Amino acid sequence: MTLQGSVNELGAILELHQDLKRELESSKFSNETGFSLYFEGLSRQVVDNLWLTEIKIQKGGAYMVFKGLTNNVSIVQSLLKKLEEDQVFQSRDIKLKKIETSISSVGNDEFSLEVFPRVLEETSKETKMSQSKEESNG
Repeated sequence: MTLQGSVNELGAILELHQDLKRELESSKFSNETGFSLYFEGLSRQVVDNLWLTEIKIQKGGAYMVFKGLTNNVSIVQSLLKKLEEDQVFQSRDIKLKKIETSISSVGNDEFSLEVFPRVLEETSKETKMSQSKEESNG
């Protein structure tokens, strides 16, 4: 390889690294507010006989999954209601995704909650209206 070829190759690598840096710094991959508010909100929701075993935070905090164990399934509904009433989670939808008997923890049930951004009714109505207009025009 010639000296010019090496310089060109290094230039291409540098450009690729700069592009990658710009992407990582973009809002697509960042969360400027952090996650501590979610943990604070979660910490206010103490429910006896319910234990969180896993917390996943995805897409910069837009989506979260809480997994845990309980020895009383009705307690999960209590946690769900408390989370929905907490100020931190009021702009979010929280859905119970699964409850099943735990194989690894006898006498307990496993549960999974998903937390995601709430889709506003207004936005949903506007989308439906625009789709309806496109269909009638097309």
